[in-house]
Amino acid sequence: MRKAGFYCFVPIALLCLALPCCSGSKEPDQTKASDKSRTEQTVEAIKEYGKKPLDKARAAQQLGEERSKAMDEAAKRQ
Repeated sequence: MRKAGFYCFVPIALLCLALPCCSGSKEPDQTKASDKSRTEQTVEAIKEYGKKPLDKARAAQQLGEERSKAMDEAAKRQ
């Protein structure tokens, strides 16, 4: 009896999970536009993610150069 219930439950569960996937009422043009905007958003996010370490490195380099100049000027004054 339990096996029969299990064998009936599995196909019904799969059918319930599959029905929402098939009921796409979006037009093809809308999906392409939304995919394009998602792609553009992803590209921008990747660019920003890549820029952060570079910006930090540039800031550290700038700070180092400023400190070197300050040390050179202090050495010249003495």
